[in-house]
Amino acid sequence: MNLPLSYSLIPVPRPLCITLTLLMALLIFSLDYFTHFDMAMATLYVIVVAMAANFASRLGLIAIIFGCLGLAWLGFMLGSGNPLHFVISLVAIIATGLLVGRSRNAFRELERQASLLELTHDAIFVRGLDDKIQYWNSGAEELYGFGRQQAQGRVSHELLNTGAEQSVAPITSELMRTGRWKGELVQQRADGAWLTVSSRWALLRDSRGRPLAILESNNDITERKKAEASLKEQERSKRVALATIPALVWISRSDMSLDYVNAHWQAQGFGESAKTLGWCQLLHPDDTAQWDAKWQLAWQSQKQGLEVEARLRLNDGSYRWFLHRALPIYGDDGEVARWYGTSIDIQERKSAQEALIKAQAELAHTSRVLSLGELAASIAHEVNQPITTVVTHGEALQLWLRRPELATEEIKAGVAAMVAEGRRAGEIIRRLRDMARNSQAQHGPLQCAALAEEVLAMVRHELERKKVRLSLEASSSLPQIAGDRVQLQQVLLNLILNAIQAMAQVPEEARHLRLDISESGQSLTFSVTDSGMGIPPGQHQQLFNAFYTTREEGMGMGLSICRSIIEAHDGQIWAETPASGGARFSFTLPVAAETALVADHAPL
Repeated sequence: MNLPLSYSLIPVPRPLCITLTLLMALLIFSLDYFTHFDMAMATLYVIVVAMAANFASRLGLIAIIFGCLGLAWLGFMLGSGNPLHFVISLVAIIATGLLVGRSRNAFRELERQASLLELTHDAIFVRGLDDKIQYWNSGAEELYGFGRQQAQGRVSHELLNTGAEQSVAPITSELMRTGRWKGELVQQRADGAWLTVSSRWALLRDSRGRPLAILESNNDITERKKAEASLKEQERSKRVALATIPALVWISRSDMSLDYVNAHWQAQGFGESAKTLGWCQLLHPDDTAQWDAKWQLAWQSQKQGLEVEARLRLNDGSYRWFLHRALPIYGDDGEVARWYGTSIDIQERKSAQEALIKAQAELAHTSRVLSLGELAASIAHEVNQPITTVVTHGEALQLWLRRPELATEEIKAGVAAMVAEGRRAGEIIRRLRDMARNSQAQHGPLQCAALAEEVLAMVRHELERKKVRLSLEASSSLPQIAGDRVQLQQVLLNLILNAIQAMAQVPEEARHLRLDISESGQSLTFSVTDSGMGIPPGQHQQLFNAFYTTREEGMGMGLSICRSIIEAHDGQIWAETPASGGARFSFTLPVAAETALVADHAPL
């Protein structure tokens, strides 16, 4: 293999080498032919062979060897030299050719290896046992900033300041004992910058095993060490953050087993066994179904995370409410590999919600009782009518029973009338009792027209007493709604009573109350419209705020309770001013599903 001239034994241009070699061959031939020294003059051709090894290829070298042999034979034949000298010359030329060729191949291999060392990006240098640099490759020049001339002959540890950060003596001791060493070193560049290198040392020996030199190969890992230090700092910061987060932090495997829990678990009262127990044993039995459903939904969607409220069992056997949130982490195969989540203690919030629901129920009950108090005269009138009728029919029956001949048909009619009026009185009392009772909300299918008729029956006498004309617009074919009958009647009753009171300052002939029930898509709209003084500008939204009232005698809780009831039924309520004047309060309720029952609504 031909190599660049820069790797030649003698740094002389090739044409000059060829010329000098030819001149040397002619000079030796002349000395052999024209002189008669008693010596093997042709042995000087070994110089030609040695010179040819510097530039000739393998075949060229063989040709030159044969040329030298030919010149030696020609000189012997022409000059009648000594045969012994001729044989000695031939042997010398052939032996020299073999040795030069062998040495030449070995040197070429060394040149090839040296060129490979120059191609590598690693810093490679060879130093003697005195630590003075003998070889310095281009990778070392690039890494450290010292040129070959600057580095060769210098003590490596002094040049690179290797001993500033670590002791070199133990490293050298291990190298001499084992022949190899590898590790990390901190060294200094020519510009003063410090480097961290991954270093490998190898002890070079001669054929007898005696140490000759040390080969050192260094690779810059400064950026990697910075990245590792940054990663360690991030890990430390993450551990500190996880320890200070006031929540349960956890990692679950794809099979839902817990892989990691932070220290807050033990501080929260779960004990050290929380990680080994897993979700199945930690969850409250009543929350397991909801947990599984939410988890399955999050698993199937692959886009949204998990968010579910569920109770967990503490180490003492008690349960607390937690809000659990988690996001999936996907592996290279696209499948969920881990779930990273937090569980926040919401026990206090849950307790506050339960207390609020209870307070709302008490407030709604109080509001109903107050509304009934406002209808005391109407209630007395409604109850008095059937009772009066029963008494009248009873007196009539007494008269009929005194007659000599009993009027059977009249008695039957009177008894039937008494029973009907008694049932009517009982129905009125039942409705009043339901309105006054502080009972659990019971949701079920309701007929809108019947719901409205029951409320209007309670306020009919109040409407007559206040000279208010009533209009009801409701189709008998309206679909059912799902809700609590008493609560929805309370809303209608409150809106109607407010409408009656709003028309107190209006002339009697202008007092008109209209109740409309209409269907719109998947919901029904209830509207109570009066012809009163209207709503002051800018107060339409404030009317539904707690303790906000436009009447001096009002508490400001009626409409707020109405809004809570309607929103609990997944509806909306609002106020507006019609073009004809007055005020209109409307609310919507969703149409009931075919199943007829709507469960899991929190009671007010």
